[in-house]
Amino acid sequence: MQNLKEFERPQSLDEAVEKISAKPGRRLLAGGTGLSITDSKTTIGLVDLKSVGLDYIEDDSDAIKIGATAVMRALEESSLLQNYAGGLLADVAAEVGTTPLRNMITAGGNITQLRVWSDLPAPLLALDAEILVTDQEGETTYPAQKFFHRHPSQLLDDTDIVTEIQLPRGIENYSSSYTKFVAVDDSYAVTSVSVVLDMEGDTVKDVRIGVGSASPSPARCPEAEEELVDAELNESLAEKVGEICRANVNTTDNVWGSGDYKSKLIEKLVKKNLLQAKTS
Repeated sequence: MQNLKEFERPQSLDEAVEKISAKPGRRLLAGGTGLSITDSKTTIGLVDLKSVGLDYIEDDSDAIKIGATAVMRALEESSLLQNYAGGLLADVAAEVGTTPLRNMITAGGNITQLRVWSDLPAPLLALDAEILVTDQEGETTYPAQKFFHRHPSQLLDDTDIVTEIQLPRGIENYSSSYTKFVAVDDSYAVTSVSVVLDMEGDTVKDVRIGVGSASPSPARCPEAEEELVDAELNESLAEKVGEICRANVNTTDNVWGSGDYKSKLIEKLVKKNLLQAKTS
């Protein structure tokens, strides 16, 4: 970071907003794992969020709330998340990188950077989560669908601070299944699929399907979800829904796999996760 001259340690969120807004070229610092890919020539200062009170996972009457600086290891070990929607987010966090990295990578950083290693966005789409953002004007809440519609850098200003992820009430008792398909252990996902499911007997009452790492932005599969609701979930239907997801998710090539390969994976993983969620 050739031009780095300042390092700020605010002690409150209000102070952090003030510091990040004071000068162009200041950047937020949370876990720090993405700092090496920050534009070093234009970065003149860092604003450390460690002491502003965003490191929490708590049960509120309206939602489960995850502070932006909570690390993946905390999500993995949280009893609240282990018991929410089949433990989906705890399962996702447990597969992020290595243990040392999970002790550094923050929830807020993982979703705002939205890179190939960002594992949280797709399951947050499936959970209908909301993202809270604070700036000088106050607080704004974004549904996950809007937050991830395009890269968050196009939605947020440099002075915006992602402060919290909120998980809605009403789906705590849903089952779920998650698969992160990797070429080798601890690698980035080639493709991931998250399924959140509510059953009444063999009939689907509600379902959400999130696909990650197949393209620059995570995707939901609404047409596939509509096919499932009020239908009997069996192997044949799960296979059909996998085909619908394959057709509806626009995949892209990268060094971990071609778009065509990812499309085939989506079809198979959607079927697999639907059937696993049904029996979990």
